[in-house]
Amino acid sequence: MTTASTQAPATRQLASHKDLPLQRLGSADALHFDFLPGGHLHAARHGSGVLLNLVLGCPLAGALHRVYVLAGTGDDQQVFSLIGPESTAAFSISENAAKWEADFDGLTATAIMSVSENGWQLSVDVNNNGDSEKEIQVVHGLDVGLAHQGAVRTNESYTSQYLDQRALDHADYGKVICTRQNLAVDGNHPWLAQTCAEGVSGFVTDAVQFFGFAINRGGAPEIFGDIPAADSRVYQGESSYVGLFAEPLQLAPAASGSRTFLFTYNGNHAAATDISDLESLVGAQPAPATDALADFQLQQSLLHYPAVAHGEDMSEDEVKELYPNELRMDEREDDGELLSFYHGKSTVHVATRAKEVQISRPHGIILRSGDSDYPEEDFLSTTCYGAGVINALTSIGHASFHRLYSVPRDKCGLMPSYGQRVWFQDADGDWNLLGVPSLFEMDLTACRWIYKLADRTIVVKNEVNKVKSEAKVDVEVIAGPETAFLVTSGLVVGINEYDDTATVEYQENGIHFECSDDSLAKKHFPKAYFQLDIDTTDAIAQLGGAEIIGGAASLPFSVIETKPAKAFAFTISGTARGEAPSKTEEQADLWSTVESCVRLSGSNSPAVERIDHILPWFAHNGLIHLTSPHGLEQYNGGAWGCRDVTQGSIELLLSLGRADSVKKILLEVYRHQYDQQGDWPQWFMLDPFGTIQQAHMHGDIPVWPLKAVAEYVEATEDYSILDEVLPWTNPDGFALTEKTGTLWEHLELNFKWIQKQCVEGTALISYGDGDWNDSLQPARPELKERMVSSWTVALCYQTISGLEKLCKQTGRSMEGLDGFSARIAADFRKFLIVDGTVCGFFLFNDDLQSGTPILHPSDETTGISYRLLPMTRSMIGSLFTEDEYKHHLGLIRENLLAPDGARLMDKPPTYRGGPQEIFQRAESAAAFSREIGIMYTHAHLRFIEAMAQTGNADDMLQAFEVVNPIGCVDTISNAKRRQHNVYFSSSDADVNDRYEAAEKYEDIKAGKVKVEGGWRVYSSGPGIYLNLLLTRLVGLRSDYGKVVIDPVVPNSLDGLVADTNWKGTPIKVNFTVGSRNFNPSKITLNGTELEAIGQDENPYREGGWIIDPEVFNSLLKEDGNVLDVVLG
Repeated sequence: MTTASTQAPATRQLASHKDLPLQRLGSADALHFDFLPGGHLHAARHGSGVLLNLVLGCPLAGALHRVYVLAGTGDDQQVFSLIGPESTAAFSISENAAKWEADFDGLTATAIMSVSENGWQLSVDVNNNGDSEKEIQVVHGLDVGLAHQGAVRTNESYTSQYLDQRALDHADYGKVICTRQNLAVDGNHPWLAQTCAEGVSGFVTDAVQFFGFAINRGGAPEIFGDIPAADSRVYQGESSYVGLFAEPLQLAPAASGSRTFLFTYNGNHAAATDISDLESLVGAQPAPATDALADFQLQQSLLHYPAVAHGEDMSEDEVKELYPNELRMDEREDDGELLSFYHGKSTVHVATRAKEVQISRPHGIILRSGDSDYPEEDFLSTTCYGAGVINALTSIGHASFHRLYSVPRDKCGLMPSYGQRVWFQDADGDWNLLGVPSLFEMDLTACRWIYKLADRTIVVKNEVNKVKSEAKVDVEVIAGPETAFLVTSGLVVGINEYDDTATVEYQENGIHFECSDDSLAKKHFPKAYFQLDIDTTDAIAQLGGAEIIGGAASLPFSVIETKPAKAFAFTISGTARGEAPSKTEEQADLWSTVESCVRLSGSNSPAVERIDHILPWFAHNGLIHLTSPHGLEQYNGGAWGCRDVTQGSIELLLSLGRADSVKKILLEVYRHQYDQQGDWPQWFMLDPFGTIQQAHMHGDIPVWPLKAVAEYVEATEDYSILDEVLPWTNPDGFALTEKTGTLWEHLELNFKWIQKQCVEGTALISYGDGDWNDSLQPARPELKERMVSSWTVALCYQTISGLEKLCKQTGRSMEGLDGFSARIAADFRKFLIVDGTVCGFFLFNDDLQSGTPILHPSDETTGISYRLLPMTRSMIGSLFTEDEYKHHLGLIRENLLAPDGARLMDKPPTYRGGPQEIFQRAESAAAFSREIGIMYTHAHLRFIEAMAQTGNADDMLQAFEVVNPIGCVDTISNAKRRQHNVYFSSSDADVNDRYEAAEKYEDIKAGKVKVEGGWRVYSSGPGIYLNLLLTRLVGLRSDYGKVVIDPVVPNSLDGLVADTNWKGTPIKVNFTVGSRNFNPSKITLNGTELEAIGQDENPYREGGWIIDPEVFNSLLKEDGNVLDVVLG
């Protein structure tokens, strides 16, 4: 490390991929490997197309490619790194061979790698220089991507989910691990086989099996405690990594031995992996000559093998000193050990180190500055992880295109070069990376990491400004001596690290960052920049780049080094347009609105407190999804999905009383409607990136905007929106048209599209390129035109009924609309209800008069009998008759409900190793998670809505409970622990792969297999949850001006109190639950008994009260309103 007197150049250009010091093994047009100094693998490629590894190696932190030499067994085992970040091996390379050579404690190890036409080999020779016999085991590990670099770097977890891993048995080699890319890459399916010529004694297929989680950083891979068997099972996770454990060697003194790892690559493996693939393996070859190799020595940085300091566990007394208010929703071990809690009635949630080590997804949160509920170009968004990542993916202007800091790209936290990290100097003068804290505190706009260490306690806080586009980081030593700190930051300044150059200006008390002029961000935001300002200038020793920690100055990395101090602080800010908008603190009411949107109390049910605490967090998550679209796992984004934004986002904002922003959303969506066609892209970016969109869409997409407009007008009586004038989008190039039309004209074209998409001679909309379940996109062309989704038809019925109601209210008409919903209902029963049960899909024959039901008890092709979505949507939209509803509710209860919620189907689609026959992703995803795991939270939320619509109050409450992460181990019998303040988009069974899931699916439904939370935050689900709680459980909504009070409340919630608002006016709703759970018997507002002027229409139960709005509004006060509702 350089001294504090070193001065960084005032301005420097950061390096991109082309500037990295790389040496190549192999030919650029074939299989080749690019190495960084010291032999760290940057990229393994085939030609310019396929990236074989999953995570690009970093000049400062190395790569995930590893070779370990293990000496001895049990407690006496020594672990030596021959290839890896911690290795000090001498590295040399030519076009034909690469060599690593190192001396360990009594051992000399040499690895030689060579490439052939269809693969490569890596031979490891070990010499025993000691005076006693040693058992030696060589371990090889490689992260596997097998896709275009852009696809891999868009999301490593998603890539891994579609990599089929299979272990084959070879007569000589033992296990051979084969990886097939199931998502086509330019029409091909790359494939890689890995084995060891002398035999494989154990293997893993995911990095989590090998390395463990972030709490283990600073030590050897976790798997080494389980030698020699290793894990020896195929696990289809989210971090594709093949680890091979060669058969052990017994080396006498002065003896040597070798192990040769063999790799076979196939650029297009069309069929699934099977035993015949063993015939095509590349065999071992003599090691190439190495006398012409050139040294390419290591440039060691602080990040290659850092000392990691995790916070110590705190006693409960110590915790209460920091959090003196009541610990609520406290999560504990059976022995009483504290795991997590909420601090009093606030939104502050705290997780302990003991909790972090138990969960599969590290605690994380996305913070967003500003006060607006609608996307603004100058929002600052940043991601924080409990395991010591203070800032990641920090962005302004666009969540993907204008980023300052990078994101951790591996689930195990192996590379400290990603994101912003804090280090401290210990008493011996050594630098220690702060890892997992003793306590990780999360609030809606701030995080704190509290580290109790042996001789000091350090607190790091990151807080975004509620008005300005900035985040402030404070570091403080609250106990112990003054401490010197480093803040290291992996820079992006664009889209992805190393993709583009960027300019960094080191100022006296800050750092200024700008994207390259040819970057996407600069093209649209020429004055955009980021700025880091030091707030405590006296504490700073130096500002600079990677040269401070032993790297090259040009690398995209910044470093702050402080003098010994008790505290220091800095602020990160920026702008997209070059000048931040002027706002005042008085405008910052968004987050207070989020905190108080709907709060529950009363009742003796523990469900009330659990739901009350999660509501502000779900509102927060929903706002992130709308205004800075990305998530913790789905970290790339920045686009609006037409289906998503017209569901949960609109439902969220209506719940928050922010109708103006709903109107803006609807008009923006209709600006992206395709001219002449009437349909939409699947998703689109907001301006100025509006021409970036996916024109390919699923068949249900155009139904959602139409439904949303009708529901908006119903809720607000804003008829003026129908006359708003706006352009269209040209489907050729995606620019906005000069031609304009009223929103009503857009709606008319929208309806015409629906009519044209119906199967000829019917009112049934065709499947097109899919429906809500993205995994069930059709695999064959004929399925698009002749197949019908019963769910889309039910949705269309509900939407057209709402459009008919809108026309009736406004006195408008639309050609072909009259009677169209009745035609849908008639054809629904004629074709889609077969033997009394609705099918998931219906495939018409060529005559379009008959066909075959799919996902139905008579379906012998898929073997799947029931699909949830058409059943619940037909209840929500009142398409089912009462008898049909009762029949299908019975089917749901018997076949589709599990302890963790309502499942998409009664069994998962068949997986055959990746090739597709009927559906795309459902048959190609190798991991049993997300939609593939068939408990998708969004669909479960619509089950809640169906239960409210039909008056099944207990089912409704239970359904609300199981998607609330708070107390999940109490509300879900088979739940594993998970983070308690985020929305999980799925519930994923803890199985190894699709085959085990199919074998154990009845056990999964029965709750005999553990389940854990899926991807977090990025979903329209949180908004749906909030809206359902307000409009269905509490039961307040507006129907073209009429006040509807239609609560559905179970007996267990007698005494429930809901604090909310009615069109901006605060109101407290008290519930008394008697002999029934719906249809009030008495309602009073501020002491005055109300009278119903009608009853809300409902074919399945008695509807709620309709109240005269003039009477209701006349009784409202500015504050202190009390609405008493008696049920039964």
